[in-house]
Amino acid sequence: MMALGGHGGGCCPCLSSPWGWGFFYWVLRCAKVLRRLVENWWRWLFLVLFVGSSPILATLLAQQTAMNSTQNTATEQRLPPATIVLLARGTTKISRFPRREVQLTEQGDRLLATANIYGQEVFFGKQPLVIVSAGRRSGIPIEDSNAIEANDVRVLLSRFGIPESQLVVETQGLDVRTSAEAVTKILQDRNLQNQPIILTTSGLEMRRAIGTFAELKIQVIPNPTDFIPGNIKPVNLNNIVVEDLVPNVESLLLTSRIVDEYLVQIYYFLRGWQGINSCFACN
Repeated sequence: MMALGGHGGGCCPCLSSPWGWGFFYWVLRCAKVLRRLVENWWRWLFLVLFVGSSPILATLLAQQTAMNSTQNTATEQRLPPATIVLLARGTTKISRFPRREVQLTEQGDRLLATANIYGQEVFFGKQPLVIVSAGRRSGIPIEDSNAIEANDVRVLLSRFGIPESQLVVETQGLDVRTSAEAVTKILQDRNLQNQPIILTTSGLEMRRAIGTFAELKIQVIPNPTDFIPGNIKPVNLNNIVVEDLVPNVESLLLTSRIVDEYLVQIYYFLRGWQGINSCFACN
């Protein structure tokens, strides 16, 4: 008859050593912890929602993102010759009843920032090209005249003082990656790929956008906008009031956007879509 721990029967061979028993004990402990988490899932869910919807957490995350995005921006320096690129997806609302014309969303200040930086360049005697990237609106058939958002953005930018002769519309971009690829092709077709671009997009996604263009060998001068939604009150750490601790829906949405952006950055990194040393103004 074989001894316990032999390879012929009875007991698992891994339990014949102290390491095996230690591993077995660790598995049991993990199972108990997991069981407790499952049994109390509603408490953990409540805790996540409570913390995530706290204005102080949401604004602190947003302020940190803003600080990272506003270093060496386009408005702080005399710029070299550069093409202005606007990632305009989600910046406008279509002109359907009861709206009589196209309106701006919360992200619409990107258009104003683009017009401002264009005016700054004209003041210094330049006539930069402005590339608008915004593809088809989700949920709208392609045959609909309102489907392509970039067309509406072009009309608004011309009203803001940018000549139509300096506007180029890119209609294939559905996210940062596809926009960057399409814009790079336009730059290459016009032999502008060796010049930096002045990139206007949200402060939240600016870091990812810079890295995406860097992977395509395009240097970026950041011109970030719309860091914190207008309905979110910034938190003063030196004067915290009860209101800063009371959860609300707006703060939860902002926290969700920031966490989502972190996850998307990880995805872009794993796909190899993020370059390095890409910020022209930061060199």
